[in-house]
Amino acid sequence: DSGTVRLGTNLEIATLDQKREAVDPQETLAQYLTDGRGENLVINGEQRHVVSYMKDFLFKPEQARTPVRELSGGERARLILARVLARPANLLV
Repeated sequence: DSGTVRLGTNLEIATLDQKREAVDPQETLAQYLTDGRGENLVINGEQRHVVSYMKDFLFKPEQARTPVRELSGGERARLILARVLARPANLLV
């Protein structure tokens, strides 16, 4: 096959780490989602509390202080997806 690829001028790429190598197992869910910057994050220009955002990905509020190491494989995948989707991007790889 052949072809060309043209990248847009405003391309913002988000990558999903399927091997989960960038996850620190000692961090809590809240720390991982906020990069350790408190209890809020900005989603699409709007500030959200981390627990509210976690609920969008089927996490319980009491899991906010749970270390990542205690999550199942599926829960870790959801957590990584939540973090990736919290960042401004228009292409997910």
